[in-house]
Amino acid sequence: MIRSLLGVAVAAASCLMATSPAAAAPEDLGFTKSFSDTRIAVRDLTSVTFTLTNSALEPEPAGFTDILPESLDAVGPLVTSSACDGTLTVGQHSITLENAMVPAQGSCTFSVTLSANKLGVWENTATLSPGGLTAKASITIVGPPVTTKAFGAATIAVGETTPLSFTLVNPNTTAALTGIGFTDPLPAGLVVAGPNGVANNCPNATVTATPGSNSISVSGATLSPSGTCTIRVNVTATSTGIKENTTSPVSSGQTLAGAPASASITVVTPVTDLRVALRGAPNPLRPGNVLTYTATVINDGPNPAHQVVLTDQLPGTVTFNSVTPARGSCTAPPAGNSGTVVCDLGNLASGAQTTVSIQVTVGPFTGSTITNTVSATPVGGIEPDTADNTASYTVSVR
Repeated sequence: MIRSLLGVAVAAASCLMATSPAAAAPEDLGFTKSFSDTRIAVRDLTSVTFTLTNSALEPEPAGFTDILPESLDAVGPLVTSSACDGTLTVGQHSITLENAMVPAQGSCTFSVTLSANKLGVWENTATLSPGGLTAKASITIVGPPVTTKAFGAATIAVGETTPLSFTLVNPNTTAALTGIGFTDPLPAGLVVAGPNGVANNCPNATVTATPGSNSISVSGATLSPSGTCTIRVNVTATSTGIKENTTSPVSSGQTLAGAPASASITVVTPVTDLRVALRGAPNPLRPGNVLTYTATVINDGPNPAHQVVLTDQLPGTVTFNSVTPARGSCTAPPAGNSGTVVCDLGNLASGAQTTVSIQVTVGPFTGSTITNTVSATPVGGIEPDTADNTASYTVSVR
């Protein structure tokens, strides 16, 4: 529970006076201390309460100095005030009570507000003077989850996909963290890939990564003490530039929010090199024969070629029968007519190839050869050599 406690709270608990005086001894004093919370989050506030009791029949002098552990700071304003009829001095790392008088057969109590700044299990001891009586209390300070992220590559081209990984770490050696979550708004020019390729070994985590969207979210993850886990989502680049990507602060059910995680990636214009080959069979043939062209499109470039289109303006001496692409879809003239065949072949990875089979019928013909020419083009990217984007094939007619 997160509090908003300010300053030093000093409160007299009770001052029960004896009805008849008697000689007091140090062993008549009691001394206890306690934290208002046994477990808090780093940067959270708590309070430490000191109680002095006196079973003797007369007031008893007392004092102490409490050196705070490095994990705890007293919060301001740091003051000198009155407590237990003595002088209370609160510094950033110490609490001192001097010249106090604990009432006969009575008690006094006061509290100081503290801020947690370092995770771990911490024990704090104060020693009462006179008598050397000690008061001990311990507190567990829990740190937020630590998150890092990284892209699978430093540089990719527009249209390429790379994994984006998130690593969650519980820095606490004694405390589990639950309800861990964050959102990651992707920068302009990056979207969740389709398919998203989500891989998740974080217990109880729900990962939301809708293909084509610009946001990834994680919720409900659990980490055991010192535990770690990883989530991976594929993202696709849609525009060039340096893409800086930062998550929201990472939350959990036991702590204040932890620091966000950041990573960057450079997206460049893709370089492609489409090459087209064309063959026909049978060759030679006669008028009225069926001729099948096979066009092969190869990407010799280092990057994927996007939205590749194959175009075949059929010779006027043939009529269209059918078209069969190995991938994608085609539009063509009606069977028995001449015209243009256009095939959308989608994206072609570096080194990949695909084919399109076009069947035609040779019409009445008085010449000796028929030449057909096809071409392939990508959308976007740099095509350094366009000479081989076109191919022709000639058959003999007898």
